[in-house]
Amino acid sequence: MTKVSVRFSLKKLDATKATPIRCRICYANQRLTYYTGESILPEFWDNTTRRPRNTREFAHYLELKTRLNQIEKLVPKVLLDYQNERGDVIPSTDAIKTLLDLHLKTKEDAPADEDHPSFLQWVERFIADIKSGARCIPKTGKRYSVGSIKNISSVFKTLTTFEKTQRVRIEFEDVDLHLYQKLIAYLNRQGSATNHKGNVIKYVKVFMKQSMKDGLHTNIKFQDSEFVKPSEEVESIYLNHEELNRLFELDLSGTPGLDRVRDLFLVGCNTGLRYSDLSQVRSSNITTNDTGGQILRVRAQKTNKPVYVPISHQLRAILDKYDGSAPPTISNQKANNYLKEIARRAGIDDPVETTRNKGGRRVTVNRQKWEEVTTHTARRSFATNAYKNGVSTLDIMKLTGHKTETSFMKYIKISEEETATRLLDHPFFRQSSAIRIAQ
Repeated sequence: MTKVSVRFSLKKLDATKATPIRCRICYANQRLTYYTGESILPEFWDNTTRRPRNTREFAHYLELKTRLNQIEKLVPKVLLDYQNERGDVIPSTDAIKTLLDLHLKTKEDAPADEDHPSFLQWVERFIADIKSGARCIPKTGKRYSVGSIKNISSVFKTLTTFEKTQRVRIEFEDVDLHLYQKLIAYLNRQGSATNHKGNVIKYVKVFMKQSMKDGLHTNIKFQDSEFVKPSEEVESIYLNHEELNRLFELDLSGTPGLDRVRDLFLVGCNTGLRYSDLSQVRSSNITTNDTGGQILRVRAQKTNKPVYVPISHQLRAILDKYDGSAPPTISNQKANNYLKEIARRAGIDDPVETTRNKGGRRVTVNRQKWEEVTTHTARRSFATNAYKNGVSTLDIMKLTGHKTETSFMKYIKISEEETATRLLDHPFFRQSSAIRIAQ
């Protein structure tokens, strides 16, 4: 019998998210790196035993350990069976990989049936239809936005990976509380944030509802009260007027790229527009009234509705710098990287503590404020600063395009201390003569 060694390791020991578990197989001077289809957060992995750590914080310890033990026993068996059938011929690594796949990934996707697709086969068609415009938003008849298509495609990718790693093929009738619990457990193992899990569940329900309307199933188990979308209010920062002025006055003439991103960010802080709409800030969209005041009119990509915003003095100064328009946009990811460097140079370094649920556990992170600045901070800063300066909630909502006060108030990032300080001047807290203190 050919001697074989099997050793498990992580793809990235320093990963901050769940990383794949791979299997290093050595036999007869052959080496194969085989991906097990399993993944784990590095903090739950014992690099000495090459197995998951036995800890209460990792609920799937026994399940994953058993799975890896099964793979470890399977490898020499596959090799022995191969040689017994072929007279001690040493198999190639491709042959071993194929044989392992046959044992470990037995539930392959069935061919697409035009009349009876599986759940994800239907989702794949659904995405193709909304991309082509063959399927539009039911309530409005409008085409899905680029952002919505990207979001739905991301959920499809997550569900596809779930199918592969769990070795299942999801049928419409399988979407019930049992599948819901397996999906949440899987996302927890991936270290997913609560709102990411909520986004996946939200679209599973959307897909089930729409496919039911298409007449593909009658399963209503996804409507169960426990089949709920997880959510949490994310702790996010905003920049106050003093910090925005620091950014405005920061000399970035030696770095034109940073200079343009800073100016674009400040355009967002003065208009409340989404990053995707900032490219519409140009002279042709600005009108001047009888008193000399200027109004910016933009049609929001997300809602396809017009938004009107007064031009502030700071915004006017930035637009004049670029011949009446906003500076050109770059990718959101690159802009976020630049903004952190810009905010760091501006000394926006107050300590910030954020607590979020990741992988089903509460995680508290202490960072400096500049590390939390993103393009979306601009819209949040606009709404919060307007609110702090006494602009009515209804008026701000008209500027930002929010439909409900509940969704709008999530943008208002004022601490309890700031609220108390603001209320010090309220008549209720200054009525000293009207209150008698018992003797």
